[in-house]
Amino acid sequence: MCSSDLALDPFCEGRVVLPSGLTRRALHAGLTPNVADRLDLLMAPANDREVLIRLQNNIFAAAAAMGDFPRAERSALRRALLDPKDHRPWLDVAAAREGQGALAGALEALGRASELDHGAALAARAQRERVRLKIN
Repeated sequence: MCSSDLALDPFCEGRVVLPSGLTRRALHAGLTPNVADRLDLLMAPANDREVLIRLQNNIFAAAAAMGDFPRAERSALRRALLDPKDHRPWLDVAAAREGQGALAGALEALGRASELDHGAALAARAQRERVRLKIN
């Protein structure tokens, strides 16, 4: 990181974010204190794929909050295409499909999440059981 580097918040009119603000945001996002204090990590440039995934995350969150589950599903599927090895978009696809009442599709997406990351299997299994209970 150069002394001339700046962090800008594109979601707050491009305002400058001070190093203390970056650390606070990193802690709020769940990073550990030893990582949240590393400005070299926090200021590392994001590649194009990471930026697109972040934008799709924002679209998903806004659509889900408004109950626009078809739009949320499309956004989650785009994330799955951008990062095919990540299980998390499939958990969001499942949630969006469940919101639309497409329970069989939700189960399919949860199965896909479990295949991709066995660490997610417990969360996906719990969500899958909740959907199965709705079907019955």
